[in-house]
Amino acid sequence: APDMIAICLLTHGTWTKEGQKMLFSDGALVSLERLLEPIMKCKELEHCPKICIILSCRGSFAEYQGVNEVTGGGASALVPSHSTRDRIIFWSSPPGNNAFSPTSQESVFIKILCNNLDKYGGDCDLESIAKMVNKEVCDHPPILVQTDTSVQRYYMAPQVKIIPINLHIK
Repeated sequence: APDMIAICLLTHGTWTKEGQKMLFSDGALVSLERLLEPIMKCKELEHCPKICIILSCRGSFAEYQGVNEVTGGGASALVPSHSTRDRIIFWSSPPGNNAFSPTSQESVFIKILCNNLDKYGGDCDLESIAKMVNKEVCDHPPILVQTDTSVQRYYMAPQVKIIPINLHIK
C-alpha cells in the first residue's frame, strides 16, 4: 500500500447552487467529492493520507472582502482584510455521510470535541485540537444501528476545515 496520495488539480471552477464545481477538458463541471469518490472507496488507500491541493475559482464574486482602518502611534492606515482568513469549521461527518446524534444519547463527536476543548483549550491551538478530535472520533468503535433485517455498523470520520492565522483559545 502507498504511504500517501496527493492530488493537485489546477482548473477553472465556479460556485453553483449545488456547491463547488470544477471544469474539466470535456466541458463537464464536476464536484470535488465526485472526483475523489473512487479514491475514497479504494480499500488499498483506506489508512493512507489523502492530500488535495486545488487551484480553482470558487465563484466570481468578491465575498468577505474588506478594508480595516488600523491606528497606532498617532497614525492610521487602511489594511485589506478577508473575514474568512482565520476560521475553523468542525463537521461531525464528511459530505454524503450521516451525523450520528441519537436523541437518547449524547453525540460522540460533540462529546469528544468538548472534552478536547476543555482539556487542551488553554494550552493548544485549534489546529492541534482538531487533529486530536479527528483521531479520537475515527478510532471510536462503530455506531450500531438496528434495521429490520440486520445490524449496520457505521464508522465515524469528522471533517475539519482550517484556515488559521492565529486560532489559539484564550
